[in-house]
Amino acid sequence: MAMSPERRAKVSAEKHEMIQNAALQLFDRKGYKATTISDIAECAGISKGLVYKYFKSKKDILLSFQTAIDECGAVIEAQETPKESLRISAQRVLLSYEKTKYHAPMRVLIACYAQGDISSEEISTAYSFEDYGRIQYGPIFRKGQELGEFRTGDPEEMGDIFWHIIIGYAVQMIHMHNKKCTEKTIEEILDLFC
Repeated sequence: MAMSPERRAKVSAEKHEMIQNAALQLFDRKGYKATTISDIAECAGISKGLVYKYFKSKKDILLSFQTAIDECGAVIEAQETPKESLRISAQRVLLSYEKTKYHAPMRVLIACYAQGDISSEEISTAYSFEDYGRIQYGPIFRKGQELGEFRTGDPEEMGDIFWHIIIGYAVQMIHMHNKKCTEKTIEEILDLFC
């Protein structure tokens, strides 16, 4: 019996998401370069050919994480306080999966960017990678200033500085494989803005 067009679309969307989720887990755990299409197919429980039905290449999978990044941004913005929004954001990028139980698409993109696997122009975020801090975190800093959580200053500039601290720390952890981030480090980063 043939599938209805609605059912076919639903199955297609589910397979697409399975591939993305498997790739995200593997890119986060093993690294982008060390992960193969065969690894992704095995993790997703599908054939390698089926991966290629949905994505032309491993890089296409990497650059398809926009929805996951948007969902993460919504979680960050939904926190009770601006300071908690920044804390959750830093935790998701800087703490390991073992601590957060979250495979962070932004951590994967930062790692790929730092290792030269993708350029800033290729990164598929709603804003350029360089402007992400101003656009994503500037409004959070503005709200935090209004509530008295953060010191005065240009909120977009503070967002840019926060973002670059996160990137810098993430790159340091990537290049010094044994370097780990702690909750204390995240609190020290937040204290810079209070």
